[in-house]
Amino acid sequence: EEGDFTPTKGYIYVSFINNCSQMWAIYCLVLFFYATREDLAHIRPLPKFLCVKAVVFFSFWQSVGIAILVNLGWVRGGEGWGQEDVAK
Repeated sequence: EEGDFTPTKGYIYVSFINNCSQMWAIYCLVLFFYATREDLAHIRPLPKFLCVKAVVFFSFWQSVGIAILVNLGWVRGGEGWGQEDVAK
């Protein structure tokens, strides 16, 4: 179940693996930049690539943060919300 941080569930492990893979992707992106920076200097690719990776990375951490807030009871979970409730 998403947001369940107990060690017997997989969410915490999947979150850790996802975080590691995103950090690896950013590292590889920086290596790619250093390998091609002279050839691609005219289009300045690093800010563009980092912006895209930052959106993915921070949206992941936003979901983890919301899961933590729900676990702490600071934010109420959305159980029981149907199409009619959302449409109101």
